[in-house]
Amino acid sequence: MKGVPWSNGAGYSNPELDEVMEAAAVETDRAKRHALIVRWQEIVQEEVPILDLLEIDWITVSSTRVRKLTAQGDGLYASLADAYLVEAS
Repeated sequence: MKGVPWSNGAGYSNPELDEVMEAAAVETDRAKRHALIVRWQEIVQEEVPILDLLEIDWITVSSTRVRKLTAQGDGLYASLADAYLVEAS
């Protein structure tokens, strides 16, 4: 989806890979699932849909007065729904 973080920003598309991933997600036979995952890896290694050239250090800055803070550096699974600020002592 365009404009949505962490959702295929490169626009990579491969119908065969889609089929393999969907099949692997529901395959109950261990050997068959393993073969599907091996094929999955072969496809992405051949096509290299994304190649990260850097690694970001995530830093979160907070005060000890902030309680129930669940935010993290990348914002994934972050929430301020239960956060609150205590008075300074």
